Amino acid sequence: MTKAISFDAVIFDMDGTLLDTELVFRTVVFDVATELGYEMTNALHLAMSRGDIANYLRLAAETVSRVLRRFQDHGLILVEGRDVAIAKPAELFALARPILQR
Repeated sequence: MTKAISFDAVIFDMDGTLLDTELVFRTVVFDVATELGYEMTNALHLAMSRGDIANYLRLAAETVSRVLRRFQDHGLILVEGRDVAIAKPAELFALARPILQR
């Protein structure tokens, strides 16, 4: 006989599932885009300055710069001016997961 399990609450992932699917989704999107002839990269251009990002997040500009520097020092991202390349997406996501789950 199987015992029924009751839950007081269930926390869904941002896409409405019980599993973390962001990395799988990213992989599928990159694979399909490549098959269709599009180049996908881990690079992005920040349209906002670090100061603007800090103001938007209600942080000091130094805090934003310090966090970006720490990410760089740990090899998670590469920064050149406003161009940012995500060197280790899985590790960066794992670092962010506890914050995103709040």
